[in-house]
Amino acid sequence: MYYIYTDEAGTSRPEPVCVVAAVLIQADRHWQKAASMLEEVLDLMVPEKLRPGFIFHAKTVLNGYREFDAVWPKDERVGLIGMVASIPQALKTAIVIGKVRRDSPVPQQFSSKPEDYHHLLAFHLCMARANKYIKDHGQIDEIATIVAEDIPKKKNLLREIIKVSLNEIDINEHNVIVTKKDRIAGRILQTNATVIDRVIDTIHFCEKNQAPLLQIADACAYSFRRYLAQQSDGDLLVHSILKSDLIWSEWQGPASSWVFSFDPKHYAP
Repeated sequence: MYYIYTDEAGTSRPEPVCVVAAVLIQADRHWQKAASMLEEVLDLMVPEKLRPGFIFHAKTVLNGYREFDAVWPKDERVGLIGMVASIPQALKTAIVIGKVRRDSPVPQQFSSKPEDYHHLLAFHLCMARANKYIKDHGQIDEIATIVAEDIPKKKNLLREIIKVSLNEIDINEHNVIVTKKDRIAGRILQTNATVIDRVIDTIHFCEKNQAPLLQIADACAYSFRRYLAQQSDGDLLVHSILKSDLIWSEWQGPASSWVFSFDPKHYAP
């Protein structure tokens, strides 16, 4: 069974891009190791006077501790975000990303705020891509459950959106941004991921102190959002996660999703 720990970044109106990230944790293989790695990183990187009761929120780590610059310089705080976000790579598991540009069109029938639609779409893209990875690489009857940070005002919308299947698109050079990997392969490697059928029950909403691995998803979402929004340290953070660079221009379509699999046995377009 997989736990899909998920968090989002860039959901407020002024942001140029909304990102939902998920960390795939196979319960028996990964959970204990991930929890231990997280504690070790926090013990190593968080100043002793701040460590008691410390809960990792990437945005707060970067911007909320400026008065502590003397004892916790910014470069060390950025380093903490990168180390937390790199835990999936150390575990040889996968990170899933759903991304929607904030200038993407919103259906006329959608009655809520545009930023809510973009968040819901990014969430569905991420969950459907995670679902496809589990179906492709898990056991034949592998199931999953979603764990998300508790956001009271969006609970019902998020719970409903995972019941919906998106329309598949015709993947060709006219409908997608052809990537460097596509060109090297001589064919388009990108795939549709539209169905969420391996998730059981509903979304489990928790605080980060109740489900500590949400802190890893937080670090991943924040890092990719900073990179895709071309904000400072974004390239450094994404390189910490992937140990390689992304090509920013390949992510400039209105909406996209991808799996970054660190398991050498699993290539996951």
